[in-house]
Order: sequence, then C-alpha cells, then structure tokens
Amino acid sequence: MAWRKHIVFWIIGIFVLVLVVPIFATPQTVWGSASKELHLIQSAFGYDDTKKLADTSSAAYRAIFVDTGVINSVRAGEVSTADRQRNKELFGGTIVGLTGITNNYVLTLSALVYIIMVRLYIMLTWAPFILPFMLAAVIDGFVHRKVKLLNVRGQSTVKFSLALHAIIIIFMVPVLYLLAPFAISPLFVPGWALVASVPLLVLISNVQPMSPT
Repeated sequence: MAWRKHIVFWIIGIFVLVLVVPIFATPQTVWGSASKELHLIQSAFGYDDTKKLADTSSAAYRAIFVDTGVINSVRAGEVSTADRQRNKELFGGTIVGLTGITNNYVLTLSALVYIIMVRLYIMLTWAPFILPFMLAAVIDGFVHRKVKLLNVRGQSTVKFSLALHAIIIIFMVPVLYLLAPFAISPLFVPGWALVASVPLLVLISNVQPMSPT
C-alpha cells in the first residue's frame, strides 16, 4: 500500500537526518540551543520544574552515556591536536581539515544527545495531559462514524486517504522535534497534539465498514 511506502520513506529520511545533522551544526551552537531551550522551558514551567527536568536529563545522560563508558569510547575516535599536527607534517593541510570535521561531528552528536534527553522528558511531562485528549479524539471519531452508519451516510474514502497521509506526516514530526539542533518552545508538544487530533478524528470517522465474508 502507498501509506507503507510513505512510512518507509520517513524512516529512511529520519535515519539520514540523524547522520546529517551533526555535520552542519557545531557543538557550540547545539549547547547554546540547549541553554536557550532551558530558558524557554523555565518561561513555561517555572524555575523549580525546569531545574528538576535539567537535573533529571543530566542524570540520565550521565547514566546512559558517561557512566557506561559510551562517551569515552566515542571520544576515543576523536583525533588529538598532536595527531593532527603530525598528520599535517606527513600529509599536508587536507587531512588536518578532515580530522577537524571528525572531531566536530563527535562533539556535536554528543551535545545533540543531551537535547534529545531534555525533549524526551518534556514529552513525558506533557503525556498525562495529551493522552486523555488524544483518547477523546479517538472516541469522538468512533461516535461520528457510528452516526454516519446510522444515518446511512457513507464514509468518505477521499477523506480517509487524506487523513491517513496527514497522520503519517504529523506523527513523524515529534521525531524531527527531538533531532532539531535549535531551541524549540515546550509548548510545541501540546500544539502538535492539537493539530494531530484533527486528522485522527477524520481518519477514524471515515473508516470503511468491514465487508462480510
């Protein structure tokens, strides 16, 4: 089906994005974005909740990536200044530029992981509020569908198809939110839920009735 191709396309695109983002960003800009985002979170949630979130994200980051030795292993792939200088003497400036890119990539990826941890906790913080709202949209969709069936109003295959494609795109947006190397307000999450509820309701209300076998 076409929708399966769309899902595969988005999965491949997100995988490529994970690899590409650290190439075009720098550790300084990503850590700067993390700092700006924490200020945006403080504006929305207040100082105490923001500090708790930052502490929790930092603790999780250390437990998963530092205490386990993952970061040290990754940093082992960095090229030291001394090695870069020796490479310059042997191979010229080109190799120095390439090793500099490697160092930048590793450090940027590490900084991006921290932002991802912060945003995961933001999403978990909003989850108790969003899930009941999304459940209400699902129930409302089923109610609309039942009303259409009782009134002999056929479900629209066009609306169903459009809503399905919209849902695929909208439900991939949170992954892009996690990977974005710039500051985003935490209010993005409830805003996304509000937008996602509309095609979800349309999708469910236009599900075709099962044909008898």
